[in-house]
Amino acid sequence: MPRRLALCLLIAWLAWISPASAQGPGPQGPSGPGYYGMAPGGPYPGGAGSSDYTLQPTLEEQLVPQSRDIYGMDPYMDLGIAETFSRSWIRTDLLLMTFQEPNTNYIGATPTVIPPNTYNPSALFPAVDRVGGARDSQVGTLVNLANVDNRNIPGLRVTVGIPTQLSTLEVSGFMLAQANSNLFFPTTLDTSSFSTLGFSVLPAIPLQRVGSPTTLDYFFFDQGMTVNSSNDIQGTDAKFVMGAVTPNVEMEVFPIIGFNYFHLGNRLSITGEDLATSTNHMIQSKSNNQVFGPEIGLRLENRNKWFTLGFEPKFTFGINRMTGRVASSQIFSPTEADISLVESKTRFAPTIDLTAYSRIRFSEHCNLNLGYQFMAMAGASLSDQNIVWKSSNSVTGPALIGLQQDTHSFWMQGLNLGLEITF
Repeated sequence: MPRRLALCLLIAWLAWISPASAQGPGPQGPSGPGYYGMAPGGPYPGGAGSSDYTLQPTLEEQLVPQSRDIYGMDPYMDLGIAETFSRSWIRTDLLLMTFQEPNTNYIGATPTVIPPNTYNPSALFPAVDRVGGARDSQVGTLVNLANVDNRNIPGLRVTVGIPTQLSTLEVSGFMLAQANSNLFFPTTLDTSSFSTLGFSVLPAIPLQRVGSPTTLDYFFFDQGMTVNSSNDIQGTDAKFVMGAVTPNVEMEVFPIIGFNYFHLGNRLSITGEDLATSTNHMIQSKSNNQVFGPEIGLRLENRNKWFTLGFEPKFTFGINRMTGRVASSQIFSPTEADISLVESKTRFAPTIDLTAYSRIRFSEHCNLNLGYQFMAMAGASLSDQNIVWKSSNSVTGPALIGLQQDTHSFWMQGLNLGLEITF
């Protein structure tokens, strides 16, 4: 009995000192809720809702994405990237463009002084060979490029937009199908001029004699003349469309800054045979324009839930790195030396681009886009304007067809129809 009593007293004493020792000083000072945290039931043992498990530090949990799929980056960065791409969009436009026709003047040289009733480009004239003299029963006629057709050339443009907090980055690229025109000027029969017996009408090109401004030398194509004109156009730009400077109004204005690149290549080729002189004439002119530079502009938009109407004028401070090539062979004689000339220049080529568009919202992720674009550029090199039509002063000398790389204006305009998808 005494043993049982002693054992009960020992257990009671141990039970009493255990809570007291829990409130004693720890290795770094008095323990309490500020150091170890607070038990779910309260700060003191034995209080309401007390727990019999060891106290643990308090953890503050935040509601952040648990996924770290993007290269293990911070969840906040993952969330920002996902939100940016969720608002990105891509637009594909079908283009139908018309651009500047070649010069419709007659091909060849024009006298600097035209005496009255002496030079009529549209009239027939006696065919006089520079070496062989007058040709029996043959007359000449000049030709032009009025029938070259650069209208309604199809193309494709793709634009990607990536919005950020400060602006929207838009990257665009376009390409037009090659505009290619083949013209053939045959030898015809005329019975209304010079004789009732009829004359063969030959396509002809005049060259201006050096030192004799009013004197022309002609070369003829008694088997007909073939003229080919082609154009090759592409471009790309990257721009930032800034936030609206006039928010919450009917017509919002967004500043634009960016960089633009435009390529214009054009070619003119003239070929044909002349059996009377045993020559196979060839003249070829090529011009390549690479225009690049910073661009600035504005975007004006009137928007509602289902419809957007906009206008976007832009200006490019363009630098044109242009290259011209002119080649010719067998103009007067089959044995004369071929001519091949190349010239490169850099010129200022300011460019203006005007776009008007309307956008119809089909759904949250799909818009229909209809627009019109006009672009004009100064300082372009054009193949039909680069040829110098000259011959030597001596009637037995060779042709002196040369290269004159002047700058001219160029324009194109047309419609576009596209579909815009928002991710």
